[in-house]
Order: sequence, then structure tokens, then C-alpha cells
Amino acid sequence: MNVMEIEQERTLYLASELMDCLIAREKFGYARVWRSPYWWARKKITRGRLERYQIRILDILMARYKGVISQILKRAGTGEENIETALWEIWIRVQDGCPPVSDYQSFSKALWKECMEVAKAPVPALKPKLMLRQFVDEMQSSDERGILIDRAYNSDASNPPAETEVLKKLSAAYALLHYQLLNHEHELSILSDGELTPEMIKTLKPPYVQYMRWLFDS
Repeated sequence: MNVMEIEQERTLYLASELMDCLIAREKFGYARVWRSPYWWARKKITRGRLERYQIRILDILMARYKGVISQILKRAGTGEENIETALWEIWIRVQDGCPPVSDYQSFSKALWKECMEVAKAPVPALKPKLMLRQFVDEMQSSDERGILIDRAYNSDASNPPAETEVLKKLSAAYALLHYQLLNHEHELSILSDGELTPEMIKTLKPPYVQYMRWLFDS
């Protein structure tokens, strides 16, 4: 898969690929010629390629989550001058903590856990916002998805913008986001670490103001 293709992939897919990379690297690390001849034979050939692929995935995920994680750190009291260092520490910890995880469904749980460890202060109000990020990428490419990413995840604004046209698109975006959560109903609780449940989501009705609260008013 080339660089442009992987950049367009959904976060849930990238989380799955990251888990596979970490598990494969763990197998490489423990492979012994007399115990794991298959892995030993492939070790020298593919380990470098695997590491480069893993780094590329992490670069993309870091870019997507940088806005919301920065908001979490600031809310917890991390100084502006320490944000970048804290961001790197979180992703290093995610890599260290993820290998035992057998599937992508626990990715956001692991990410939230490390955010709280590094932040050293609870910020529960922003947990739904972090959990929703993976579902935003499940939306089809559109103006609505783009404006949701730009205004909620690439901005430090704590309130939704007041421009009428933008508010209309955000309102449409909430409906599309809601559909994606319903579409993942069977795994919603696991993907969101229990923060979003099917029972909760099914109670939400148009104009879906709860999404605005989670994304902008938390």
C-alpha cells in the first residue's frame, strides 16, 4: 500500500494494522530458529519494512488525534511548552502497552488510558470526544466530515462556530456521525471503552444536540 492510499484509510482500519504490526514485531523479537523457523526465516527480510509501516501508521494516527489529545492535556493543566513532549510520551506508551491486545477494538481504550497516565489528572468530560474520533473517519468523505474534523478536532475552539452555513453543515454531520455509531452497534461499547452504548445512542434524536455537547461544550 502506498503513502497516499494509507493516508485515506479509516482510523479503525489503521488501529487494526497497528495491532498486527506490534504483534508481528513481538513474534520477531522472540523468534528462535529451533522454535519458530518461519519467523526466523522472515525476520531479516521483513522486520525493517514492518517497522517503517508501523511508523507511518503512527504518524497518521498522531496527526488525527493531536487536536483532541492536546485539549485533554491542556485541560489537565499541562503547560503549552510541555504539550509536544507529552504527546510523544503518550504514543510511545501506547506502543509499549498495545502488543498484548489481540484486536483493534481496544485501541481507543489504550489511548485514553495513556492520556490519563501522562496528563496525571482526570478529564472525563473529554473522553466521549476522543472516542468519537474513530467513528468520524467511518463517515464517507464529504464536506460534513471535513468540517467536523476541522472544527472539532483540528481546532482549540471550545464552542461551535456561529456562522450559519457552518452550523448547517455541522448539523448534517451529527446525523451522519449518529448513523455510524448505530452501524457499529454490536461493538460500540468495546470500541468506546463503555463511554458510548447502543442504549444511549438510540435515545438520541434529531437535531442530535448531544453530539454538539460532546464535541464542543465538554
